[in-house]
Amino acid sequence: MELAGEICVLPTTLGSNMKVRSLVSIAFALCVASSQASIQLSHNGSIVDIDENSSTVNNWMVGGSDHVFQHSYYYRVGDGGSAALVSTLGAPTVTLFGVRGAEVVYQSANFRVTLNYMLTASANGMTADLAESALVENLGGSASFRLFQYNDYDMNGTAGNDRGERLNSSTIQVTDSVVTMVEAVEGGTPIPNFSEIGSVWPNLRNDITGTNGYNLNSPAGTNVGQVLNGDISYAFQWNREMGQGGAFVVSTDKLTAVPEPGSMIALGLGVTALLSRRRRAKA
Repeated sequence: MELAGEICVLPTTLGSNMKVRSLVSIAFALCVASSQASIQLSHNGSIVDIDENSSTVNNWMVGGSDHVFQHSYYYRVGDGGSAALVSTLGAPTVTLFGVRGAEVVYQSANFRVTLNYMLTASANGMTADLAESALVENLGGSASFRLFQYNDYDMNGTAGNDRGERLNSSTIQVTDSVVTMVEAVEGGTPIPNFSEIGSVWPNLRNDITGTNGYNLNSPAGTNVGQVLNGDISYAFQWNREMGQGGAFVVSTDKLTAVPEPGSMIALGLGVTALLSRRRRAKA
């Protein structure tokens, strides 16, 4: 995939996450100022905001709406404790690849996790793809490493009215139950050892981060075709036994699509109806 622009390495600073953005023209700068605490990727009108200080994607604009509340990476070593954000491994080192791609590295004395993101949107901006990879390297002794990718979509900018379906052991689809043509599909490689769909926020996230030794509830090959409705979140889990110097990489691909304006009219959805629905406040 062609990368636009030059590569720059940025110092990072702590700061607050801006959840409200003005819909103004995107400046196609190659580097983010060192005082900016979050990474912003853009392509053909699609925008992804990443908070490198919490290894979290917290906004994804496609077709004029923000469809993401939280996409985060968590990890656990062994099965005696709960999972933590990979950002707790150490301060992030950020490299940008033009305005479309970013690499974020977190490192402790024992592990290094490298996250890569690449955004590609269609010419009209109504469909966008976010390709991600996570490289885990063991810098210390043998360890049982558990990597979680947690995803909370609020399709069409609204919470509580989404539908999640496990298409197979490595693919989950989320759709908006009101605007049925708004959907997101994610596939993971290699096949996750476990996956889970939750319908009541924030239960799934709390299980991952607050329950010792928690494994997602569906081992690979089970619960294919499961459907849940509500404030949908879902997660993938990869378990690896790692010797000293060992490494493994996982990749996921998220595709988000919204209907053309003409299709919205055909569905009989007026502007007033769309604006009357708001994303439920979450923390």
